[in-house]
Amino acid sequence: MTNHFQEHPDFHQRRAEARKKAQQRRLLAFLVIVVFAIAMGIFIGYRLRSVKEGRLVPPAQHQQGNPTDPPQSQGTFSPVGTNPESSTQETPNESDQSGQDQDLSQGQSDQASGSETPAATGKGKIQPKANTGDVVQNAQGKGTNHNKAASVYAYPIMAVKEAMYEGKPLAGDKKIAFLTFDDGPSSESTGELLDILAKEGVPATFFLVGKTMSEKTLPFLKRMMDEGHGLALHSFSHDYSYLYPGRSANKDHILEEYDKCHDLLKSLLGQDVQVNVWRYPGGHMSWKNLDGADKALADRGVHWIDWNSTNGDASGKGGPKTPQAQADKVIEGWTAYGKPNCITVLMHDTPNKEVTRQSIPLIVETLRKEGFSFGIIE
Repeated sequence: MTNHFQEHPDFHQRRAEARKKAQQRRLLAFLVIVVFAIAMGIFIGYRLRSVKEGRLVPPAQHQQGNPTDPPQSQGTFSPVGTNPESSTQETPNESDQSGQDQDLSQGQSDQASGSETPAATGKGKIQPKANTGDVVQNAQGKGTNHNKAASVYAYPIMAVKEAMYEGKPLAGDKKIAFLTFDDGPSSESTGELLDILAKEGVPATFFLVGKTMSEKTLPFLKRMMDEGHGLALHSFSHDYSYLYPGRSANKDHILEEYDKCHDLLKSLLGQDVQVNVWRYPGGHMSWKNLDGADKALADRGVHWIDWNSTNGDASGKGGPKTPQAQADKVIEGWTAYGKPNCITVLMHDTPNKEVTRQSIPLIVETLRKEGFSFGIIE
């Protein structure tokens, strides 16, 4: 049978045009896919870089009692870092721990006696239960924001950040926890907090505010140094409108407050104190245009650090209200980051943080059960 349709004079022309349009559609689809892939690559690269620099953290909530505070907690986001299995190792019994602590103390004393690194209060003490199980730390810290004996569990700030956000090993396969307390010292709360840490036998890093440091709070600063804790700076005024007018960083004001805070600390504790650890009030992630201040501080050897977990005591009325809820919040934050071998926990040292002080023993116990030992940041 003859196909008269194919004999139509426009048949071949129409078929050629149809083929051309089909090719154009395929080319357009290919270009759309390529553009989408490039955009996703740029987006993922930006997120990974942001996490590395500590800028990508979950939305936080306002500090209790101050409705102008920016967020200071973690939520959900794409976790980055290692995801090791949780340790099932239990906390050793007291007799085993005592023997371990004695060995650790001797090792630390030997290292301290041979160290040439100056320290504000000389050799000093350590927190004897910083380790978990049979772990013996030997971080060989060289900073002067802690006493010499604490060098065995003092870790460089940049190494801590890389471990937090990139999952890089900090102490081999050991898990290291950094308990950090902002906004002190306080004559009403710091003494009690130090007593609790001494009873638990673990060290912490205190992010100090200059306006709270004076002869009245000097005994607590001396205790921090003598008892094996680390000192860090958290501005002089803690005034967001001065440090970040319009939510944009004022580099000159930030440097001024670092210098003012640091000079005051040295006048109180001695000129051999040198603190190169800094935390921006409100957290680095909360403000715009911090690159200039970051660089200016780094040129002086000073580096900032945020956190990858919190007990939620800056979450206001909606935050955890019991020690168990705060301990759960700490693990929740660590899990959101992919359970890296390094956890830096944000907490606060002010009189109204009573639940925080009550929660410390349970937080320490919870982290020990996950296999964490405890250190300080230098």
